[in-house]
Amino acid sequence: GLTSLNPAQITAEKQLINQATTRTDVAQKLAAAKELNNAMKTLRDGIHNKDDVHQQSNYFNEDEQPKQNYDTAIQSGQEIINKSQD
Repeated sequence: GLTSLNPAQITAEKQLINQATTRTDVAQKLAAAKELNNAMKTLRDGIHNKDDVHQQSNYFNEDEQPKQNYDTAIQSGQEIINKSQD
């Protein structure tokens, strides 16, 4: 299934599939949903590994700006995962 999508994505993908008028359209919409699901899984895995990254010397020996950039990216990713509307 599409287990890595957030609630807003699931709703949007269901709407797209329900609006499809041919089997080909349904197959295309489903393929796109699977691609999105794979991307979300990659995002979830990356965020899941943030604690490991924070403990690595490459992280804590890095300059402040790259660390802030990483932390901001993690926060943005978490917001995408937690999104429940639109």
